[in-house]
Amino acid sequence: MRNNKLFIIATALSIIFVVLLGIIVFSSVQVVEDATYDMAAPSPSEASVSTGLISADPSVLSGTTEAGDTGNSSAADAEEKSDGSAKEAAKADSDASSEKDTKADADTSSKKDERTASDASSKKDDKADSDASPKKDSKTDSDASPKKDSKTDSDASSGKDDKTDSKSSSGKKGKTDSDASSGKDDKADSKSSSGKKGKTDSDASSGKDKETASSAASVTDALSDQAAYAAAQLLRSKNDPAFWAGCPARNVQLLTINPYSRCGDALTTVTTLVIHYVGNAGTSAMDNREYFEDLKDTHITSASSHFIISMDGEIVQCIPLSEVAYASNDRNNDTIAIECCHPEADGKFSDATYASLVELSAFLCKSFHINPQELLRHYDVSGKLCPLYYVEHPDEWQELKDRIEARTDELLAEEEAVD
Repeated sequence: MRNNKLFIIATALSIIFVVLLGIIVFSSVQVVEDATYDMAAPSPSEASVSTGLISADPSVLSGTTEAGDTGNSSAADAEEKSDGSAKEAAKADSDASSEKDTKADADTSSKKDERTASDASSKKDDKADSDASPKKDSKTDSDASPKKDSKTDSDASSGKDDKTDSKSSSGKKGKTDSDASSGKDDKADSKSSSGKKGKTDSDASSGKDKETASSAASVTDALSDQAAYAAAQLLRSKNDPAFWAGCPARNVQLLTINPYSRCGDALTTVTTLVIHYVGNAGTSAMDNREYFEDLKDTHITSASSHFIISMDGEIVQCIPLSEVAYASNDRNNDTIAIECCHPEADGKFSDATYASLVELSAFLCKSFHINPQELLRHYDVSGKLCPLYYVEHPDEWQELKDRIEARTDELLAEEEAVD
């Protein structure tokens, strides 16, 4: 009987051991499954084996109990006591197993959470890598592809455009060359024409300049010759009585040398004549001569004239031709002055005065080679209204110059005829 109890206890302990071993094995399997991440849940056959181990124990216990019923009641009590003890041990083992299971479950849950977190992190990293990689690959492919495509398209387009451009350029070039050639020819013609024109203009301008220079030189020479000739004639008028041959009758009444009417300064050249009127109507040539003479004493003003023509035509000479007269302002140094008397205040010359003026002026123009059309009025020199009538009647002035010119030509002709 004692052996039966020991057997039962040993059996119970074996069962407990087996159960604990199963739990340990199950936990190990879960740990291995969690560690490897690849293990599946236990198969139905394994579960059946485990369940069979657990369910087989009651049958054994039941059979053992039925076999034990042939004993006495004390044995039954002992058996019940043993059963109670066994139950308590089983319960303790079950509680310990439960705690172990709970701990194992907690460990398993923690590992699962870690696995989940790891999986999530891995997935996140994989996703990030996946997202980054496609973008990078996409960018790389995109960068590479456009370049490749662009190059290909460019090459293709270039070939196409080159062909088109070649064709267009050929026609265009021909036209351009033609236009360029035409432009070149036109430019050459224009240049040639411009050169010819420029040369012609230059030649013409050069010729004109030469002509002008030549003319200026001629004038200069003429003036030089004129000045030299006039100077010579002035000396002749002073020293050679032959100079006065052909001159109309003159009454030489030279003024006394004085600062106010006859300064005695030499007249070195003659370029023209200046015509005046006395401004004192009805007076004679001698009256005006005396007025000039008296200035040396009165000092009223400075005034004189080479010649004074009276209303009756008398010509009175007051200053030698070789000396300066105070009559024509800033033209005293190169002109000969002639004062004319007039019967009226309007300053119109009498016929006798007019005729003597024409004769005297023509003689002087011939003697000094003066152009009659270049004769001056006092008005033309200083703006003074003198001679009044011929300032107010310019046509009469022109008529006077024309008559002097005609008479000068006659004198020149007579001189040539004598020579």
